[in-house]
Amino acid sequence: MTLHCCGGVFQDLYNFSVTLRQWLSVCVAMDLESRLVSLMVDGNIAKHKLDTLSESQLRVRGGGLLLLGQDQDSYGGGFTNTQSLSGTLADLRVYDRVLSDVEMLVFGKCEMAADASADPIISFSNIERDFEMVNVDLLETTKERSCAARRDKILVFTEPLVFEKAKHICGLSGGKLALPMSDKDTWRLFNESVPFGSVCNTGSMFSFWLGVQGDAETQTWNHYLTGEPLSYTNFVGRQPVVENPLICVGFVGDDKIDSREHGGWHTVGCKETACPICHLDKVVLLKVRGLCKASLFDRQYFLTEDNGSVAFTGTHYSMITRHSPLPDSHANASDHGFWELARLDRPSVKATLQMKSPTHYPFGRHKWTVQNDVCGNDAEVITITSCKEGQFTCSDGSCIEIQQRCDMELDCPSGSDEMGCDFLTLEPSYNSDNPPPRSAPNRPVEVQIQLHIYAIESIDVDNFEFTCEVEVTAEWFDPRLRFRHLNHATELNSLSGDEKLPWTPQMEFLGDGLTTSDVLERRSSLSVRRYSDPLADDDEEEQASEVFAGKENSLLLMRKVTVTTPCQFDLEKFPFDEQECSMRLVIAGITRDYITVIPDEKYGISFSGRRNLLEYVLVKEEISKQDVVRYLS
Repeated sequence: MTLHCCGGVFQDLYNFSVTLRQWLSVCVAMDLESRLVSLMVDGNIAKHKLDTLSESQLRVRGGGLLLLGQDQDSYGGGFTNTQSLSGTLADLRVYDRVLSDVEMLVFGKCEMAADASADPIISFSNIERDFEMVNVDLLETTKERSCAARRDKILVFTEPLVFEKAKHICGLSGGKLALPMSDKDTWRLFNESVPFGSVCNTGSMFSFWLGVQGDAETQTWNHYLTGEPLSYTNFVGRQPVVENPLICVGFVGDDKIDSREHGGWHTVGCKETACPICHLDKVVLLKVRGLCKASLFDRQYFLTEDNGSVAFTGTHYSMITRHSPLPDSHANASDHGFWELARLDRPSVKATLQMKSPTHYPFGRHKWTVQNDVCGNDAEVITITSCKEGQFTCSDGSCIEIQQRCDMELDCPSGSDEMGCDFLTLEPSYNSDNPPPRSAPNRPVEVQIQLHIYAIESIDVDNFEFTCEVEVTAEWFDPRLRFRHLNHATELNSLSGDEKLPWTPQMEFLGDGLTTSDVLERRSSLSVRRYSDPLADDDEEEQASEVFAGKENSLLLMRKVTVTTPCQFDLEKFPFDEQECSMRLVIAGITRDYITVIPDEKYGISFSGRRNLLEYVLVKEEISKQDVVRYLS
């Protein structure tokens, strides 16, 4: 807040935090004679001297133009959209004297009467007479509402639904079905629901659902989510016995019903229809995903009301509102109206979503028609969600943990968590013929090798060769890549079925004298091994995804092969001797300047077959690095 005074002689800036959708009391007292300013913000007073070098007497000049809710950079003009108030003013008082600390504190507590001490020279006592209003909605309020410290919200969806759907839509909004816990809560709920009573009354005594369900076995009325028995009920008449199918509870929120029924509870079947009353215990900010970074639309919204219907109010300049079918479409029974996302200050910047039914809300993932946004697309897939960080939004708007995304189990109602589960999508510029880039010219990319020998199938002295069954695992990092939805279990991160694959090392097996081995491929797989946490979430993507950097998470190529390798046996003392045979593994097509092969320090080589063969005994196996021409094996 900036305070100007006295013909520009004095100007000072005051910083204090403003919490979304919570009343704030501010009072400023300027004692120009002693040059002292007192600032009261929500019951806390700070004092300091006026910051001015002027020695002359300070005076407040007459005339001028008082504007509320809009900064004027020049007299009656110089308006900009970013300097306008988006909020509610409930009380304003300007006095021609210095208020005392006690008076300011009383005002901050909403305890100052309208005729306190002396009448203010400016107030809201006759606002329609004293003020000219432009782009302002004038509403009646009460002291209880405008002075309440609570930030919770009662939200009524005005379409009668069965209990399960009512429960679902409250969950999508980030709240729960309302459940009064005292007589005070009951009357608050009744007063909040009365404006919607006639719309929601379907001919029954009740009009709204409460978050209660009965248990016929234990004969208790319980919270519908936790199952905890209730300590407070308000059934009309005696508390009823719990009997199927009347295990749900309706609330009388219509003031046209007998006054003895007001706020009363009725047992009803869960297949009946009533309007959901949702309780949001705090301000829930709904996120919008799928917009480009430069989009003119807000990316966060909270739920409010607009013309008797639920609306989505942006934290800055946008609003999502419901609209009836256009006049020329009344004959079309399938036209239920549309939702419009619009900039309040730029009405031509908007997006629309056609409603599929009278109860269709824009929660979840939908394709919107866009006009005049800077992203440049005529249509955008946008997700509106109340899901928290670390959660995935299903296509209908419900939430699951992000770890349940692409885990081979259906967790979303429509199974959308198992759609689009490619672990890797290659960028158009990616060249799978080229190996990963070196971090420096003298630092080749490391490919770590593990070699497991399952069995020595034969040692053929006559043909100077031996045959073994081998599993070779190569591991490397490719910083050009980004992976998605990685599981901690490497086996679940398979890339083998992908149409386009990244660069993989081309392994070649050689025997003594660099002779070529015969290789029979038994099985191969390419997967991703997760080492790191995911990168920061990017809300330009319409679906939340865990994205992982290729420089921190490795590719794993496994080949199970049968290899017949030439061996130069020394038969001078055969068969009373020891023989040594070599099988070389090289990465073909690339020199050691770019790729270096490194045996795994812990599991470089292992053997799990029989060592005592019919004619021979396998004494030991070793693995080591060797130069082979310009390759490293």
